[in-house]
Amino acid sequence: MNQNRAAPRKLLSLYQVGSFLVLLICLLGASIFLAQSYIKKERERSEIYAEQLKYFFEYQYRTISEEMWTQNYESISVHVADIAKQLGHATYRIILLDPSGNCVFSANTDGSTRNCETLQGLKDEMPRWNQSFNIEPLFRFDSLKRQHIYMVPLRIGSIHKGYLYVALSDPYGFYRGHTILAIWELFRVPILSILLLWFFWLVFSRIFILKPYLSQLVELERKESLGKVAAQLAHDIYSPLTSLMKVVKNSHKFPPEERELLKSAASRISHLANDILGKYRFVSQKPTKEFHFVSTLTKSILDEKQVFIKGRKKIQMELEIENSALLEGVTLSPTEFERILSNLLDNAIDASDGKRRNTIKVNVSNKTNQILVSIEDSGKGIDPKILGLLRSVGGSFGKAKGSGMGLTHARETLKRVGGKVKIESELNRGTTVKLCLPIAPTPIWLVKEITLGRDEKIVVMDDDPSIHLLWAQRLKGYDCAFLSTPEKFDISKFSLEKSRFLFDYEFHGSSMTGLDVFEKHGLERRTILVTSHFNNVELQRTVEELGLKILPKLMISDVLIHELNAPLSNVRKYLAILIDDDSSVHAGWHYDAHRLSREVLTCFDEGEFFRYGVDESTPICIDKHLPNKISGIDVAKRLWEKGYQYLYIATSDPPESIPSCPFIKGVVGKDLPEEFLMEATISSKNFLPRLRRGD
Repeated sequence: MNQNRAAPRKLLSLYQVGSFLVLLICLLGASIFLAQSYIKKERERSEIYAEQLKYFFEYQYRTISEEMWTQNYESISVHVADIAKQLGHATYRIILLDPSGNCVFSANTDGSTRNCETLQGLKDEMPRWNQSFNIEPLFRFDSLKRQHIYMVPLRIGSIHKGYLYVALSDPYGFYRGHTILAIWELFRVPILSILLLWFFWLVFSRIFILKPYLSQLVELERKESLGKVAAQLAHDIYSPLTSLMKVVKNSHKFPPEERELLKSAASRISHLANDILGKYRFVSQKPTKEFHFVSTLTKSILDEKQVFIKGRKKIQMELEIENSALLEGVTLSPTEFERILSNLLDNAIDASDGKRRNTIKVNVSNKTNQILVSIEDSGKGIDPKILGLLRSVGGSFGKAKGSGMGLTHARETLKRVGGKVKIESELNRGTTVKLCLPIAPTPIWLVKEITLGRDEKIVVMDDDPSIHLLWAQRLKGYDCAFLSTPEKFDISKFSLEKSRFLFDYEFHGSSMTGLDVFEKHGLERRTILVTSHFNNVELQRTVEELGLKILPKLMISDVLIHELNAPLSNVRKYLAILIDDDSSVHAGWHYDAHRLSREVLTCFDEGEFFRYGVDESTPICIDKHLPNKISGIDVAKRLWEKGYQYLYIATSDPPESIPSCPFIKGVVGKDLPEEFLMEATISSKNFLPRLRRGD
């Protein structure tokens, strides 16, 4: 662990040093390039200036020499002042010497005359000039005084009249120093500013960017390592699981109860392997919106635990699932729910002291839009002090092999989906743990009620004779036909418009399924799959795509069956009704209605709508374009003629595209109109004008 922490710190230090060196090299490189360019131009300008200075003095040389002969020293001073003025108002100093080297005149810019003296530099040059008639002037720049020095002997022909010394200032301040000095003089402020800004950025990035990033990197590496281990573990699980699944597939000789238990165990092992891979796989996964029945998940775990406690006479398990919770589900993954419930049941079993009977009661109920799963035992209970710790921080107490993660995991997992865990206990009396989970919106593929007409033919196809008897009891008074295998189904014997099909999904000894029969004969959404495989996610998706419905077999005895065109007093009230062939629009309506605990009816076509007895005051939204080129406006007209008053066209097109019709109250979008949701009574006249289409 210390090595994992030291590595990011070392990386941070290397980043700081490296970034400083890179920044410094870049700044120095840019500064040297700019400084050299600047010095080059300054030298070019100073050379031009020197050439101009020499030219002016050469131009005035004869005039100055003649005035030196006439001893008109003031005039010479004026000529020098003119030259200084032309060169940018430079300041100057002039000294005139006679042929013997004695100072005869001295002046400066302000016109004052200083002490006349012969400068050492001039004295050094005089012997050279006296030895020859060379009048080449001496021109140089004094870098200490930053002055241009001009010295020349004054001659007229061969007659030597004296010497001229002029010192002119540098009015333009041309730079003549070294590159390093230029960098310091020119760029020290921007360089220091950049380095200071870099320092603040380094501190900021270290605290708010680098540290979090490196922490995430370490975490990702840890997860990647776990992913490899998980992949290997899942592989090791899948290998024996394949053999187990083959045994399950060929387990027809086992008693039904043992066969179902074996299937459940194999399915749970498969879920666990998939969950391990999904949790540690090194990719991002979108949250699922799957629907899982709490009743079947709970029963599956209890069946496993019943096997576990077999032979322990002082432990008894009881399961009670209220009718209102039979078809309710949650979005929590089956693996997570099963792990939570399994851990809690293990705790309840461990609470047995071996001296008295421990009855573990599990109850599943529907309480105000929440699924409540209660696990109650009559074991030894929990000490009040330990109970307080369990409620606050979790942990394991008094269990040699306890990890302390069961209750903590349950609390954190349920919190993610909006649920919670409650725990109550009394010493020597027992413990009750309650799991509260939000109910998932009812999926559009799930059948909670069936509407049938007395003139319809009900075709039941199932390989279990007991299911035939059960349907025969539920469908007394209806014209029914019972089949045991798909091969015996003959579509020519039934009218599609006047038949309803209740098919099992899986048939023993047959390669065909109920879905195969539906697709082969094109039964146009008149089929309901009545199956024990209703919790199969892949089957749910397939059924939803095909526009079919699923009725769990365990609900055959409890599903509501309505008679078509029954008296309105026996008809359920709906917030609104949708007629649309798009299943995704159906799902959106059910989801919006579920949020406010309301109920809507969604139908795929006009024929399905007429199977229900609907109050004429219920708002009905009809898709503009229905299958087979059927117009929603034509459907609305037919409904209006049958007495339905509140008809709306549901479309994404502009309202102006809908022709004005007396029977159409307004135009709405594809979503469930908010006006319907806000009204307490759907027949209220107050909200109807708000949906009217403007002229």
